[in-house]
Amino acid sequence: MSTITELCTTPPNVSPEDKYSQLLETLTALDRLTTADTADVTPAETQTLLTWLPGVMLPTEALLPPEHVLEDDDLTPPAVLAPYQSVCRLALQIITRLPTVPDDISPELAVALISQTSPHDPWTTAESRALSTSLLATHTLPTATLTAFLTALKPHFTTPHPTLTPAAHAAARPSTFRAPLIAQTAPSYRSTHPHTPTLLHYTVLRLPAHLDPLWPLILPPLLTLLDDHHAPTRATGARILAVLLTHPQTPSMLSRSGLGPVLWDAALPAVLSLPPLTPTAVSVPLLEAAYPALIALARVLGGGRARERARLLGVLLRRGVVAGMRYAGEIVAVVEVLVGVIGELVREMGVWCVRHLGDCVGLLVGVLVDPFVGVRWGLAVRAVGALVEVLRVGWRRMVDGGRMEGGEEVMGGLRRCVSVLAAVVGREEWEGVVREVVAVEKSAVGLFEGTVGRGGE
Repeated sequence: MSTITELCTTPPNVSPEDKYSQLLETLTALDRLTTADTADVTPAETQTLLTWLPGVMLPTEALLPPEHVLEDDDLTPPAVLAPYQSVCRLALQIITRLPTVPDDISPELAVALISQTSPHDPWTTAESRALSTSLLATHTLPTATLTAFLTALKPHFTTPHPTLTPAAHAAARPSTFRAPLIAQTAPSYRSTHPHTPTLLHYTVLRLPAHLDPLWPLILPPLLTLLDDHHAPTRATGARILAVLLTHPQTPSMLSRSGLGPVLWDAALPAVLSLPPLTPTAVSVPLLEAAYPALIALARVLGGGRARERARLLGVLLRRGVVAGMRYAGEIVAVVEVLVGVIGELVREMGVWCVRHLGDCVGLLVGVLVDPFVGVRWGLAVRAVGALVEVLRVGWRRMVDGGRMEGGEEVMGGLRRCVSVLAAVVGREEWEGVVREVVAVEKSAVGLFEGTVGRGGE
């Protein structure tokens, strides 16, 4: 019978399919050895397993779906994916039951575990994410290890960014270097080392309080991801940006480095990655990642200046939501995302949203009066929620608008919107809302004409 040490070998010079098939046999044998009633894994064998298993678990280029996908392409996952996922499951189970896993796990094991933590990576499963997250939760990675991770990432982002100095500040004069519009080969963070963006995201989530030394290690990779033409990679960059903006030192670092506008310009084009040029399957995750990041960035760049924040959010509304509804308005999954964003933007802008009421009300009314809106109830729920925000923030302007020339037509449309809203809200809740609004502004009573007494019917 083979021993644990003898089994810990990787098949050399074979195809990915053969490699993971052989590894699956090896891991199955190791699983039996480590779960047997007579199992007595020695410290030396434990160390052998902890040294060998990380290399087995690291994802490779063979696991990735094709980069250029058309809407009607067959999205069947690579044949090697299933055996790889089984290998990772067995490897994680073995690591979990080892009797003497040290508190200070090796960087190699930490990286292998981190590579299994993201639900956005195509090679992970719910089980591998749960096991790896549980293992990492029992080990605190020191700041030195996080710094080492960021330093190790640099070779995978070797292309210099034209708007950055080496210290990750905005360049006074942009570099004359320009990368080719279409790269001849995929960069290593998207091919040979596909776990690299996930490692960057994990590290940014756990940044220490003092950000200055790590700033030059974070911003160049982040901007590279945001500038990438590959939609899933840009989505990862947007998620990393959203996390970075939650760090208490980020606002001051953006102010000192002058990189706020650079990040805005890099992230904003993501909201125009829309069907039919971008397949819906990759457009929706990108939009869901980009909008929260841009809203958070507008909040940081605006600081305490409500008008500046509202200006940036207005740009996002016009260039993102309005343009998106125009170009991809028949793709329900995209419309559902954009309608939800309207409510968030109105809430963030506050009273400054009144200049955009025409766009917001027009878009939401168009969704709610569509005879097929009930086909996808999630869209109807988001549209109603967004309309509630519009009414809550801008109701005084909309009610006053009824007195202007042509205002009756607008009021008629608003009454229809309110009627739809009343039909989907519970009767007691609706009547309570109406009472509160009318108590504050008696002239608003006409807006709710005919809805009180039948809400929710």
